[in-house]
Amino acid sequence: MWSRPTDPPPPLDPLRDHEAVRALHSEWARSNRGTPAASPWQRVTGKARRALTLGRSNREFLGSLIRAIDAVARRCDELADRLAVVEGLTEDVAGTFGEDITALRADVHQLQTELGGAGDRG
Repeated sequence: MWSRPTDPPPPLDPLRDHEAVRALHSEWARSNRGTPAASPWQRVTGKARRALTLGRSNREFLGSLIRAIDAVARRCDELADRLAVVEGLTEDVAGTFGEDITALRADVHQLQTELGGAGDRG
């Protein structure tokens, strides 16, 4: 009857728990941490120095960002695949119900015709 399996796929894991996203947050927190005892000028120059140089920590941060983006892209692909499955199932259900409704309407019409003809005789 169904052209596709009706069992839903397993639920997706939360994307926030993905290791790339956690690493991104850790790197971001680490790179933006200021020294509390530093003067405002030291904090400003430290942030400017970090922003202007592409050192090891920035490369690690960019790597984490790229991995997080890849994780989001993979999740979007999974969602698109699942949506295609749901659309196929919906199409099957609508087709089946449409056929059933058409058959029921034909049966009702036939019964109405038979009962209408019997009522004329009596």
